[in-house]
Parts: sequence; structure tokens; C-alpha cells
Amino acid sequence: MYPIVAGSKYGVRWKNKYLKTLTRLNCGVQSTDATIRYPEDSFDRLWSPPEGEISIKTASTTSSMTVTSPDKPPMGVMQSAWVDEKSFQWFIPISGYELSKTSSFFFMLFFVEVEAVGLSSARVMQVLLNSDTFISDLKIDGNPTDLYPVDPAILTADGATFTFGTSPGSSLGPLLNAAEFSALRHFNTYATYWEELEALDDFKVNLGLTSWIGDPCLPVPYTWLTCIGGDTSAARISTINLSGLNLVGSISPKLRLMPFLSELRLENNKILCKIPNLSNLKNLRIIHLQNNSLSGGIPSTLATLPLLTEL
Repeated sequence: MYPIVAGSKYGVRWKNKYLKTLTRLNCGVQSTDATIRYPEDSFDRLWSPPEGEISIKTASTTSSMTVTSPDKPPMGVMQSAWVDEKSFQWFIPISGYELSKTSSFFFMLFFVEVEAVGLSSARVMQVLLNSDTFISDLKIDGNPTDLYPVDPAILTADGATFTFGTSPGSSLGPLLNAAEFSALRHFNTYATYWEELEALDDFKVNLGLTSWIGDPCLPVPYTWLTCIGGDTSAARISTINLSGLNLVGSISPKLRLMPFLSELRLENNKILCKIPNLSNLKNLRIIHLQNNSLSGGIPSTLATLPLLTEL
């Protein structure tokens, strides 16, 4: 867990909500470049290149710079930027996200000068969102960041088109080093079904997985399982995949209390036990237990599972 930097937009406490990043853009790199995780990034973010063919001009510097923004964009991101003498556009698809009067979207800008600029020069920008004025007279001096609320009324079902241009009196064109587009989402009010929580707790104890804490499904599931539901009812565990992790222990018989479990993958570990009675798992399609130290053979109860296709 990385510490919250004082004053950072990532430290905003949203009541019963969380800020979900839809797009995080590393400007000034090629679309064929890889998504990068910078070691010096305080927030361990993934910085993605632009998608598709980009005709926007770029500028970069190898000079070291001090990034004073509390949102701490890594220097490797800030050393390159989109630039133009007049204007450029950035389109963000947002299909799959509900647009309503209560929707909340935010745009975060990261910028710092990467070109040699004379004392008499000024870079002052205006930003349009789908042809409506979004930001006026944004002066690029230093490297602050700001979180700008987006009125959902000016978004479309296809997405958002940001146009970066110059304000009157600006002697230099627009510049953008990096950006994020985020949606404010409600935390789900439904937790994982209580009986499955108890079963999973016993399962974790038996296999030495007690460092995994919190709700296994919400708001984000454990990396080794998947869940269904949670929107209008309690979430249920649907798959477990702990293959090849050298786990030592036994398989909890309380797995029978996960009726929506469809896949159980525990192969290539050091599990030492008998296979428990799993006859309650009527949705189980796949169970992989090979390459462990199991005893007692395959229980006949597995033959009663109507959907089982892999064993």
C-alpha cells in the first residue's frame, strides 16, 4: 500500500463512493510504446500510450525536473508532451458508463514546460469538451495538477472529445504531458454472502492464506477468485484459481457452502488431505486437483455433479 501524499487528489475522501480511472494517458510517447509502471511513482500507476495513429506533435526533454504537484506524476512521464502551435484534440470513449444527471466524471491534467521558453513568452490554454468551454485561461507555469468536474450533460454516449487550444494573448500553443479521465462510482452496498464468507475464511486458514483480508468480492475481488452478483443482491464466489503456488495444507470441507462455485483449480501445490464431499456444488464444471499429495482416491460423490466436465 502506497502512502497518500498530502494534498493529492487521490486522497480525496468521497462518501460512499470511489474514483475509478477510465483512462490514464502518457502523452508524448508513441502508440506502439508499452504501458509503463515507473519505479519512482508514489502511487504505482500504469501509464498508457495513446491508442491508434496520433498526428499530434510531440516535444521532450532529457533535463531533470522537480515535480512539485502533490499528485506526484513521475518525471519519466513529465519529460514528454503533446504540443502544437494552435490546437489538438483527444477523444476518450466512455461506452458502457451510464450518463445521467447524477453521473460524475472528472478530468485530471498534468503539465510542465518541456520546451525552452523565453521570459517574454506565455503558454495560456483554453480547453473545450465536445465544443463547450471546459477550462479557460489555463496558464502553464510550474507543474500543478487539478481535478476538473465534467458536466455529464455535455457528454455523449460515444465519448468525450477534448480540444486544447490557446487563449487570447498566448504566445505559445497548447501543451499536455499526461491526463486522466475518471468516473465517480458508488460503492456497492451489498457484501459477499455471509455463509460464503465463513466458508472462505476456513478455506484460507487451511491453506495459509490468512493475509488476504476484507470482502473477497467487493469492491474489487481477490486476484485468485471471481464473483457474480453484488449489484442488487449479495455477491457470490464463482471461481477459485490457486494453481501452482506451492500451497501447503488441506481443502476445507466448507467449500460445499459455495453453491455458485463453477471452477476450483488447486493443481500443482503441496496439499495433503482427502478430497472433501463437494456434492452440494451443483454448478461445478471444472475441478483440477492433480499434482498434490491427496489420499483416499476420488470420492464417488463427484459423479453426481450434473455440470462437471473436467476433473
